[in-house]
Amino acid sequence: QNLKWETTEVFDLGLEFGLFGDRITGEFAYYRKDTRDVLMKVTLPRINGFTEYTDNVGSVLNYGVEAKLSTVNVSAANFSWRTDFNIAFNRNRIISLGGYSEDAVGGGTNDTRVVEGGSIGTFYMVPVAGIDSETGLPVYITPEGGTTTTYSQDLRVPVGKGIPDAIGGLNNTFTYKNWTLSTLLVFSIGADVYNHSGKYQQTAWANGGNFWNFTPQIYDRWVQPGDISKLPRLTLDRTTYSGLEVDYWNTSLWVEDASYLRVRN
Repeated sequence: QNLKWETTEVFDLGLEFGLFGDRITGEFAYYRKDTRDVLMKVTLPRINGFTEYTDNVGSVLNYGVEAKLSTVNVSAANFSWRTDFNIAFNRNRIISLGGYSEDAVGGGTNDTRVVEGGSIGTFYMVPVAGIDSETGLPVYITPEGGTTTTYSQDLRVPVGKGIPDAIGGLNNTFTYKNWTLSTLLVFSIGADVYNHSGKYQQTAWANGGNFWNFTPQIYDRWVQPGDISKLPRLTLDRTTYSGLEVDYWNTSLWVEDASYLRVRN
């Protein structure tokens, strides 16, 4: 009954230009969108009789720059060549959660959270410094900057983001008489992805038994004292990794670079 409308302030600035008889054209745009009293789900203990409710939680800032450049490289009687390039730098930041904790506010999955100061969909989990070369156990980084081999949810911090730093594309169009050939490259830079399946496909345990096929990365595992490896020792018992009382082992070990360059056409 205390809910109210979200409030948004928007600022847009754009510029378009054309040069040499529009042989070169371009667009530039800047935007800023500041939203307050954002509606989000807030979780509650099941003892209350229901598990969540909606509240005006806090504020979110979205801003970015988008640009486009088009050039007519060749314009002849029977042949033309045109290039179109676009790129966007979009940013998202949680300004305030209204006093709620990361675990209280909905907006993510088991692997992501809405973290104050971060972007929506921030990977919020335990950071891994590496694998202990003597024991083969994961070495976790504590919030104070120390290390430990005991897993704990209390060690979770932002370790990655699902929003890329930049996205864009490059398209070339060639025309000869009635024939047209186009090539389109698209790219994304700076985003992360959480390989949830990796913790099962690159280890040997899972809740209720491991029925996953292994991936080749499992060969880069610890086998004996002195080994320098990316993955910890192989075990069928998750309690080998201290602190893992439940099937919830979300660490930066499985956060991977999601940048790509693809030929779409």
